[in-house]
Amino acid sequence: MRAILQDMRAGDVLEVKALVTRKQGTEGFFQVLTFPLRLVDEKALRPPLEPFFILFEDPEYDRLLSSAAKHATRLVKTMDNGQQTVHAVTLSTDRTQYDPDGQLALRYDWDDDTEGHSALLSVELIGSTGVARPLLIGTSFAKQLSVGSLPLCPLPLLDFYEESTEPVRLAGGETLSLKLMIKPGPRGVIEPVSIVLAVEVAVEPVTPAPQAGYALLRRQVVEGQTQVECVRFAWSPRASRVELVCPDDLRTEIVRRRAVFLWTDTARPLAAKGYAVQKITLTGSTHFPEPKVLERVVCELSGDRNF
Repeated sequence: MRAILQDMRAGDVLEVKALVTRKQGTEGFFQVLTFPLRLVDEKALRPPLEPFFILFEDPEYDRLLSSAAKHATRLVKTMDNGQQTVHAVTLSTDRTQYDPDGQLALRYDWDDDTEGHSALLSVELIGSTGVARPLLIGTSFAKQLSVGSLPLCPLPLLDFYEESTEPVRLAGGETLSLKLMIKPGPRGVIEPVSIVLAVEVAVEPVTPAPQAGYALLRRQVVEGQTQVECVRFAWSPRASRVELVCPDDLRTEIVRRRAVFLWTDTARPLAAKGYAVQKITLTGSTHFPEPKVLERVVCELSGDRNF
């Protein structure tokens, strides 16, 4: 950290990311929080302004982000307490189609919710000609990835590589074949079983744009009078973050998502008295009167490189 800060100049931004999850029931599922820290010059005179961070969601848009999950199930023979038993094992993904630069989320589950049993995942890319070629996973260029049962396993599609360790360029219409190999031994598995699940690379973007305009309204006091000003407006803006709601949705037919919009504003702290968001559509408008406003939650790096 010291080496990074020594090379920074006043005005440079350092981003600190934190992975946040719930205490139980969400193994492998994280939300990423990003905190931009700007290096300031202590000798420079700061303007009498303060940043405000406004976060809001649109429930109607969240419903459009839901997608159909995809499943593949095979029967696995095991020895449980000296008796041969048959279990159903399911491999699931959060979509049937993905953007070339998107993120694939998968998990595999036993019918009795066995936790921690590992299997090996391999990926093949099937082109338009029907020829399949294996891909390497992650920056470690692994041919197979160890995946445990129950936890969610996110796989960015930009982290797939060719055999020559060159990044693979996915194109719409191609197919990713996911193969999960369960080997004999652990958990009493008698014979090897492979589960194959194919998902497509989408031609059109899988995340729709919101068909609405959003106005950020600021209530302020100017010369003793209260007034409302539109400080920002955007039609069909891109969400700052689109994330899964619950990893257990992969075991069902519908995977829910939510979009979070993070907008910023800079104002005199004594003049700004509150914010609101107005949504405008072709059929009318609505009002989000109380968005979450993070006021004065700003971290700065001083000139002596201390937080």
